[in-house]
Amino acid sequence: MAKQDKKSKGRQVRTAPTQYDFAETIEKVAKKLISKDHTHLINCKMAYLYVNKEITSKGRKVAATAERVSGKHTALSGYHFVITISYPIWRNLSDPTKIAVIDHELSHCWVEENETTGDTVYKTVPHDVEEFGAIIMRHGLYTGNLVKIGQVVGAAKVPDTVTKDVVVKKLGKPADNIDESDKDFDADEFADGADADDSEFLDLNVDDDEAGDEAGATA
Repeated sequence: MAKQDKKSKGRQVRTAPTQYDFAETIEKVAKKLISKDHTHLINCKMAYLYVNKEITSKGRKVAATAERVSGKHTALSGYHFVITISYPIWRNLSDPTKIAVIDHELSHCWVEENETTGDTVYKTVPHDVEEFGAIIMRHGLYTGNLVKIGQVVGAAKVPDTVTKDVVVKKLGKPADNIDESDKDFDADEFADGADADDSEFLDLNVDDDEAGDEAGATA
């Protein structure tokens, strides 16, 4: 066994401090998605942040999280929701996946009116379905929610970045049922006839040096 350096003996390894920075690129894309698919959030004040650490939720690494801002924090900041992006994970995602992540987190944010008081209520909502893949494999789509999700998944497109093997492993879906013609991600169709001035909608590539400074990311 190699002898430990006297100078390093007892020295604690320091980790980079957690740093947050506003994610202006994310905000631009989110505004497009809100105007198209999340119109209930149009009047909400949303914060989008990069963090230079990996984010975990329920023991799993995730690309982003959505949180409701409440109480004194809303009074001080004016924000209703904050979406935090893990830059170390984010920088390795494809553009279509980045858009899906933002869309997913916006789906957690909900606004409704209290029928009794008429007050506006801001809250986060869970996923439509949370289930184990093994249970679905053994028992099929045994609830109404699972049936609905199954129909949606069956009709969904598979991006080029997702292979048949991944779909089979995650969903237990026979590869033969996947139509090759449905695998293409059509950026023009997604932009829904956007004007030329809206071309930055899908331009999510940020210069590494600029993004590293913005996110406080470390190599």
